[in-house]
Amino acid sequence: TSCHQRLPMKLGRWVLEIAVCATLGSTAVPASPEHSTPSSDAPSKVSEVSGTTAAARGQLPRPVGESVVQRGSIQLRGTSPGPANLLPTFQIMADYPQAETMGFPHFGNRATNVVRDYNASALCDDTKRPRDVCSPPPLDTNPSTLSAAGNGAHVTRYLPHLMRNQYRSERVAESMPTLVLSDGTLRVDVVPQYGGKVYAMTHLPTNTSLLHSPVTRQPIQSARLGAQVDGGIEWNWSPGMLGHWVGTQRDVFAATLQTSRGPALRIYDYDRWNDTFFQVDMIVSNGTFFAHPKVWNPNSKNVTGYWWTCTGTPFTTPDGNNCKSSPGNPGTRVLNPAAYVVDDTLEAKSWPHLAGQGGNPPNETNDMSFLSSWITGNDNFLRVLRPTKPHITVVDRDLYGAAVGLYHGHRLNGSKFWTGGRGGNSQRWYDWKDAPPSPTGPDGPPSNGGGCGDCGCFFEPQVGVGPTQARGFPLPASTTREWTHAWRPLASLHESPESLADLYSSNHTAALRRIEAWSESSDGVPDVLFNSMETFFTEEVSRIAVSEADVLHVGTPYGALHEGMIGERMTPTMLFSVAPMAAPEVAPWLDLLVNGTFSSATLAEHRIPQSYVTTAQWEARLEHSVKAHGATFLHLLHLGVIAAERLDIPRAITLTEQSVADTPTAVGHRNLAVFYKDPAVQWRHFQKAWTLALAPAPGDHSDPAVRRTLIPQLAGEIALFGTTVSALVDARLTNATSLWRELGTFLADLHHTSVCSARGLHCDHDMVAFAAMFMGYSQGDADGCRTALDVLRHWVLGTDAGNSYVFSRSPYLQPRFNPLPNDGGRSVWAVCIVVEAEAKLGRKLTPAERNATLAANPPPYWLGFALS
Repeated sequence: TSCHQRLPMKLGRWVLEIAVCATLGSTAVPASPEHSTPSSDAPSKVSEVSGTTAAARGQLPRPVGESVVQRGSIQLRGTSPGPANLLPTFQIMADYPQAETMGFPHFGNRATNVVRDYNASALCDDTKRPRDVCSPPPLDTNPSTLSAAGNGAHVTRYLPHLMRNQYRSERVAESMPTLVLSDGTLRVDVVPQYGGKVYAMTHLPTNTSLLHSPVTRQPIQSARLGAQVDGGIEWNWSPGMLGHWVGTQRDVFAATLQTSRGPALRIYDYDRWNDTFFQVDMIVSNGTFFAHPKVWNPNSKNVTGYWWTCTGTPFTTPDGNNCKSSPGNPGTRVLNPAAYVVDDTLEAKSWPHLAGQGGNPPNETNDMSFLSSWITGNDNFLRVLRPTKPHITVVDRDLYGAAVGLYHGHRLNGSKFWTGGRGGNSQRWYDWKDAPPSPTGPDGPPSNGGGCGDCGCFFEPQVGVGPTQARGFPLPASTTREWTHAWRPLASLHESPESLADLYSSNHTAALRRIEAWSESSDGVPDVLFNSMETFFTEEVSRIAVSEADVLHVGTPYGALHEGMIGERMTPTMLFSVAPMAAPEVAPWLDLLVNGTFSSATLAEHRIPQSYVTTAQWEARLEHSVKAHGATFLHLLHLGVIAAERLDIPRAITLTEQSVADTPTAVGHRNLAVFYKDPAVQWRHFQKAWTLALAPAPGDHSDPAVRRTLIPQLAGEIALFGTTVSALVDARLTNATSLWRELGTFLADLHHTSVCSARGLHCDHDMVAFAAMFMGYSQGDADGCRTALDVLRHWVLGTDAGNSYVFSRSPYLQPRFNPLPNDGGRSVWAVCIVVEAEAKLGRKLTPAERNATLAANPPPYWLGFALS
């Protein structure tokens, strides 16, 4: 890394320099306000090794002796996680009661599934729940994630982070850069530009892929901030927050470490919600991949930690579709020495023989360690009780061949596997996750009706510090916690027919004993080796300081910004800096720290903010700046955002009204549209925001590229707001006035804006396409249904629940897109197919004609990809 510029931070007695760094070597991460690392032609400090495809990455030159860290690549088709959504997503837009009255949806381009937290404390009030599951602290005990309303509720928070829900589906062929660890037997490809996850792991002697490593990297709406690409090994440090962590599709720092056992790799990042830090140290040794996470709480307050390591793994079943196993192969099996299992209800059940689970008949008992037993999806928390040594092992004859399976050993409290099941709807979901069609992208409409057709299926064996994902673990003030993982293929069992037979035996105990015997042998990961590696990491590797010369990839700028504010480096094991492409994102905050206020240049160039702050420390900085230098529109705008996150909506409105009175801005008026409750007032502010987005006011020198990012995001919000209010009016759930007419005008005019016309139909934004579809459906005639069906035939509007982006309340105001058994023909598809047919005939269809018409006009394969 070349840190060619340093910004002096004069804070009290501290003088701190924040490095502005350029990463050496290609990173191929598209620019976005959330963060991007630039490419450089400068020589790399580590050697290069090329990959081929996600299915065959191998042919790495085999070093003799110690492991190596090298630069590599994987050939695939990729979709960018997209730019950050520049419009802040407030609590009141998610699950605060006001969202019900204002009819506000969860906004985004591909935003379909709100990650919602549930009250595990209430579940544990039931004495039938196991003590070992309910004893750790629940997630809703973190001060930073408690509702400011004072009702003890656990909130769904996003700020200060910006949502990553603006991705598309371009699926462009690319060479994805990776950092490779290998010892000649095992190759591990790490992608620091995507959360530091392990994208692929390859057993080189057999050239076997050991993980689900998608050949098409396509985000879906599944993580805390939206974009999520499943597969690989994902590290999730999310104190107090359920789900895939905020950094899963974002840059993290990566550095090489020189250890007594050869080069190792560290990825690390900063937690903006709680001011905590994490690092993961990795090394490949003797055919085993070891990883050692460590989390820090440097604060004076306690934190409830949340950590889960998710290993995306392929699976097959005898009766699968695109995951069908070969004749005679019972398919994938998960082996774990659990005493019992709980799901999200936290009720204990025997393992692995369960009755009536996974979509099976109530009176049918199945061995649920076989993935073929799961028709529908489920979370399964496997409770391994001491002194049993925990592990989670996956075996499959087809997938692993001579590598046999993948063993994951650890010493943590939580083991889980999630599966989406093998049902037909789940098959569509697996296709969507890997390769949805791109109706307006460079490839045009897909020929296979959606999905990639041969992507296979996957599930997630997971390991966590807490017993379930409803509970966390205590991380007291000024403390750390660290632990070790080990992954190793079972290749040595391939030559033993007896061993292979045991792995698939109906005697679950016999299968476990075979794994445990292998684990303690010299071919496995015996306790003496595991303990030795844990000592190696704890006493040596995790303490190694990172210098500027060690950094291979630059992450987000917020760790450096935090250190600039507090005036000291938090820990020598992590070196934070600001990449040049990220500097504009945090420039106003650096300006505030150095000069005490926002300069005239900042006020002119940052009328569209690219980042937000919400902590008490930053609020105090802003308040002090106002007292010392006077309030600017930018002070007032950001203080209004903070007030809204405190759920003090009257104060948020007052501050934001003062901000737009001083200097009208698109974001200011948009925020007012969120804060007010009257749809007519909200619509007026949306229109003011739209005007300012399209035609900058005098003195507005915001980056044109940032403005081009804002316009489709704002268009999506406006379209979806108009749809939601109008649907509420149609359902007689509000006394407001319908906005269908205004929305129709807005959608028609969109095509004439330069940004949207360049992007394509419906501004290439899901929310705009959805609004056009639902408005046509609500119109109720042949012309309207023609519009609705055109969208449904050519646009991917899929959700996990089969319903829409908009109406998360129950009962749903919006019918499902696709027909389901016994739904009475109430889906959008069925209604509009019938309306079109009746318009052509000039009369109502008979019941027989109706059934025949629907049978002759099935919806697209991928429409409404609800999990079975």
